[in-house]
Amino acid sequence: MSYNLESLQGLNLNFSNSGIAAGTTKGTLKHGSLNYAVNGLAATKAATDNIAAPVAELVKPIPADSTAAFALWIDAAGNYAISQGAIVPGNGKAPSPDDAGNVIVGLVKVATGAGTTFTLGTTGFSDAGITSTFFSAVALPASPI
Repeated sequence: MSYNLESLQGLNLNFSNSGIAAGTTKGTLKHGSLNYAVNGLAATKAATDNIAAPVAELVKPIPADSTAAFALWIDAAGNYAISQGAIVPGNGKAPSPDDAGNVIVGLVKVATGAGTTFTLGTTGFSDAGITSTFFSAVALPASPI
């Protein structure tokens, strides 16, 4: 029994269905209320709208007829980060991004059509030629989405 409890030490986990979705402002994200743990310590965050990718984030534009996943993360202080997984051709399975030390809020899989590109923070998640699928997450998926 103690082995199971020890394996939970330092747990980073989102306990909420975040309701991640496109934010009110074009190219941003929003979520519902969160209950989560960072390094095993409980934290909460009120519903937040218009979460933009921080300037320092290393995200790449998605070229035409390609797919990538973005993850929204939160830390113990309630600060956000956004990371991007690998870009794959077509509308295939997108590898999940990683961000050790933070808690995942949710994922967005973005697929572009022929002749359409996507730039996080500039292109809208529902713009013409863009297909976006939002996933609430309690932990990072083990396989591509």
